[in-house]
Amino acid sequence: MGSFVNFRNLVKKLLYLLYLLVIVVMLMEVAYRFQIIDFYRPELNALNPQHPNTKTRGKKTVLVFGDSFTVQSNSWLNQLRIDSPDYTIINSAITGSSIVETSYVAPGRIDDFDPDIFIYQIYVGNDLLGITHHLNWSQWSGTRNIYWWLSDRIHFLSYLNYKMGQLNWKLQGGSTQGQSEEVAGGEKFDLERYRESEKIYALGDPYLISNSVMLKNERDKDVEKLLSSLSNTISKLKPECRVYLLIIPHKAQINKFYLDNMKDVGFLFDPRFEVGKEDYPFVEKLKDYFSETKNVVIINPLLDLVQRDSGSTRVYFLNDEHLSDEGQRIVKEVVRSGLNLKEIQSDTSKISQ
Repeated sequence: MGSFVNFRNLVKKLLYLLYLLVIVVMLMEVAYRFQIIDFYRPELNALNPQHPNTKTRGKKTVLVFGDSFTVQSNSWLNQLRIDSPDYTIINSAITGSSIVETSYVAPGRIDDFDPDIFIYQIYVGNDLLGITHHLNWSQWSGTRNIYWWLSDRIHFLSYLNYKMGQLNWKLQGGSTQGQSEEVAGGEKFDLERYRESEKIYALGDPYLISNSVMLKNERDKDVEKLLSSLSNTISKLKPECRVYLLIIPHKAQINKFYLDNMKDVGFLFDPRFEVGKEDYPFVEKLKDYFSETKNVVIINPLLDLVQRDSGSTRVYFLNDEHLSDEGQRIVKEVVRSGLNLKEIQSDTSKISQ
């Protein structure tokens, strides 16, 4: 009898702890979604050490959101800063983020910086994955499937995973050696060295790249969510703010060399998937959606990346999905041309006179 009572007490305690855990997670989810706490302030400060935390008087302000392509130390944004000293360029990018995180963080940043130019960098490779994970119980572990199902609904869990990833990276010494070696020594594609996360995605969602580019297998629904959230974010900007959507293609879209590498990783592609194609369904959807919005411009560097990639100068890292130094330079040139900052500055001077 005593052991039965002890068992019942243990169950009650466990249920009580579970109840507390649920309450804490719910409270943190609310705090995260409404950014009651500025969860990404450390990232903002780290990426903008020379810039103030509010709008600078006398200078046009460019507010940029994106993911790891914009966070990289050699990113197109940092190069644009060097070329455009007359502008205050605020990097609010978050590694591994999608429109989900941006929709929560952007309103506060817009209030802080009151941007004259707003840039949102989109990555075709996995931004739709950030909205919905397609589960695969036969290829992925139950733990992974359960986590992704929960994190698609409780976004604070994704934030916790992101912070744990940062901690793990620091514990491992924060090494970027693999990327540096590729830039310096022309490393070859090596399946053993390729990013493990990409292999995991290829195992359970082999058509991820193809479906994202072509908007197949319900990725068309995900892009609708992206556009809806993006439109809501843009609505919070002042009417005269210029908006630019920078679309970074997946390396498999560039040429057969990268496509074959992705096939070796384990990804599969629709027979109608075309390399080097500038206007593909993902881009066409964005163009059509914003066709009547005069202050929104889409910047698509795909053809420039296609034309400049070669055996001696690769625009993407070979064992990573990110842009190489050369690729970042190309994107910076395309962005600078698309923004036409000199023209904007000239127009502003005329107005002030």
